[in-house]
Amino acid sequence: MAEEPQLKNAINGSIKLFESDGLPVALRLLDDAIAEFARQGLNLPVTTLCHHAAVLCSVAESLPLQRHYFELSLTHNPGNFRALYGLARVSLDEGQTDLARKYAQQSVDAIMASDDPLAHSWLELIDKNWPGLVRPPQA
Repeated sequence: MAEEPQLKNAINGSIKLFESDGLPVALRLLDDAIAEFARQGLNLPVTTLCHHAAVLCSVAESLPLQRHYFELSLTHNPGNFRALYGLARVSLDEGQTDLARKYAQQSVDAIMASDDPLAHSWLELIDKNWPGLVRPPQA
């Protein structure tokens, strides 16, 4: 994976900048890296960096910026269950319970369709916040 060093540099650099100079400076570095990977058509690093940016925004308690990065992630990786779950959590934290449930259901649907071996572990997390939303598969 040729993009791995640039991805590591963006993640590690943003953490250092976040700690020393704050969120806006860290996000500038991430935004530049996201734009470059997007220009190259490399959606996996874009998704990874968007989710990393959302985590930094969570630490800084910025719900609007968390939403922005999860939505950006979905533009490059539609149906990503992690981004959908992130939007569900942000919506719930904003008090938008109907929207949160909608995103949670979309996340469940994406998990059920996923071939990611770790995807199903997210169902328990979703079930804690939205009991009854996760239903066992029909036999």
